Amino acid sequence: MLGFGYGRLILSGTVLATTALGLFGLANSSLGAALVGETRRVDLGQKAQTGIDAMKALYKRPASTEAFDKYYFATHVPIAKKIAGLVRYEISTGPVGTPQGPSPYHLVAILSFDSIAAVQQALASPEGQATAADLANFAQTGVDLLICDTKDI
Repeated sequence: MLGFGYGRLILSGTVLATTALGLFGLANSSLGAALVGETRRVDLGQKAQTGIDAMKALYKRPASTEAFDKYYFATHVPIAKKIAGLVRYEISTGPVGTPQGPSPYHLVAILSFDSIAAVQQALASPEGQATAADLANFAQTGVDLLICDTKDI
């Protein structure tokens, strides 16, 4: 595990399970959407791919969700969308929960790239560093960052 900003960066070569809901076949159901919120795609003008590598940012619930959302969408997203190699940017909408109930997270962002090497290059780039530095401006309660390969099964 590597330290990163206000959260953790976990590198993994494979995905063991994307979510508990996926394991139970609920990921695409209305119950699954109610439990974990829906996912909204931020279109980058490129065709979405399957089996690409992703960085997932799990933002912990802030003191003011309104202030967080205002800053995140007006300032942070435009900074992050400048990262070279980013092919898709998705965010959760609605409450982020677990099958057992509420979670400590307010928002989940999924940034997709063509490879783990592209993710690592993105993090090391000036745009990636600016995005990481910006976390201190709005994610004071923390963010967990996960990086993993994905594949269709």
